[in-house]
Amino acid sequence: MTAMTVPALRAATPAEGGRRTLPISAVDRLAAGAHVLGVMGPLVLPPRAALVAALHRVVSLGPGARLGLVAADRRDWAWTPETQRELCERMVSEIPPLGDDLAPDEVLEHLVGMIDDALPLQVIVSGERLLMIYDHQVVDARFTSRLPAALLDLAAGGEMPAWLSAEGVRHPLWRAVAATYLRHPARVPALLRARRVQVPTVPTGVVQEREQVAWAPSTAVAWGRGDRRTFTELRRWLRAQPHPVAFSSAVIVALRAAFVREGVRLAAESELVWDVRQYLPAGVDTTGNFVTGVPVTGVDDLLAVDESIHETVTSGRPLAALVAGAVKEAVRPGDRRVPATAPAHARGHLVVSNLGVARTMQGLPWVRDGRAAELGYTVHPVPAENLSVQIAVIDGALQVAVAYNDNVFDRGVVDRALARFVADPLSLIDGAPGS
Repeated sequence: MTAMTVPALRAATPAEGGRRTLPISAVDRLAAGAHVLGVMGPLVLPPRAALVAALHRVVSLGPGARLGLVAADRRDWAWTPETQRELCERMVSEIPPLGDDLAPDEVLEHLVGMIDDALPLQVIVSGERLLMIYDHQVVDARFTSRLPAALLDLAAGGEMPAWLSAEGVRHPLWRAVAATYLRHPARVPALLRARRVQVPTVPTGVVQEREQVAWAPSTAVAWGRGDRRTFTELRRWLRAQPHPVAFSSAVIVALRAAFVREGVRLAAESELVWDVRQYLPAGVDTTGNFVTGVPVTGVDDLLAVDESIHETVTSGRPLAALVAGAVKEAVRPGDRRVPATAPAHARGHLVVSNLGVARTMQGLPWVRDGRAAELGYTVHPVPAENLSVQIAVIDGALQVAVAYNDNVFDRGVVDRALARFVADPLSLIDGAPGS
């Protein structure tokens, strides 16, 4: 097998002035060039100086805490203890309130223009809103969903959370492979079955050429919030089925129906972002990137979609996909240049990242004065045909953000599709009440 760097921060290479370099893992490099953006509020927020001090405590833990890592080049991180305080000062800023009349989607679009590629993290205080910008090469979704609560607690004098201070494991990817396949070889046939194409989009042997047009990224965001009743009804209906259906399966089917009803052409296959940490041995964890996207077949059939996800996950296919991506990146690093063309007639590719009931976010110090808690996460940039959906449940209600390119999909169409989904997702599922 070709030698490669996998997601573990190996012993650092000393450099002048205390600066150390560490190899960027192949898994981390798969996310190079992408950023995760977040907005949450209204919150009771500490002064900027307290946040700087809290962030410095985290960075001082070492490279395993990730937030002091700065890309020196395409292959190596730089970690410089002497400049960490100055780095933290740059990573935390305060701007005037953006205004209560500015919705979370507008705030997220505003954050696109504030991205500083030289920083692994940006924490921005804006009135009662906390805004976050993460370099996706540094951290993944689980980290981004847990850090706000950790920083605010540390700023209030709290203890360092165990997940940040725990010593990282070397080579977590191969630890997961050993735990999943070497100790359970029966999973290999299941993996091969899961790789079969269940819903072919083109007959075998037919090459489909699609007309291309000049294109440049133009990230736009739609955001919507449901209510407790519709979320409760959806959960109750799913649990009452003869064969319980996963929440993510219902979300994918309902979202697809919402977009189709607004006239959006969709690709037959959807995608679900999956946390691969579940394949690690018990007690083993990693703070680096460890998620991947897995294909979801079944189109709009709820049971077929659910079976597709179930078979994919139980076979360990998300782990196999992450390994394949890492090997490919290690042997032949990917081209990170943005394509200059896109299909003339878009087929929306639905990509869903589902945080579910976000307990760490629920525990944030929300202002409870009658205003609704608002939470939105999104990604930038977005591939031309992607409809990238981030879902969380706060106060028992769905909060959903959709990132897309507004030079590919019409803003009004995306807004209406999302509004249709958050208003009553259950009515969008064939066979469910109200459908």
